[in-house]
Amino acid sequence: MDEDVLAEAAAEARVFGAGPAAAVDELVRGLLGQSADWQQSIGELGCALTKATEGRPLPG
Repeated sequence: MDEDVLAEAAAEARVFGAGPAAAVDELVRGLLGQSADWQQSIGELGCALTKATEGRPLPG
């Protein structure tokens, strides 16, 4: 994360009455959750692609 993202998170925290550390904590937790969602989606896509290509010969 760059300084701008952290500064924005701190500014949002002040609006809601939380401290900068709490804002960064919330930001990181949100990003970790999004990362887990992406990992699951990528895994599901890989399974779907594998299933779709079963029984097909490899090119070449």
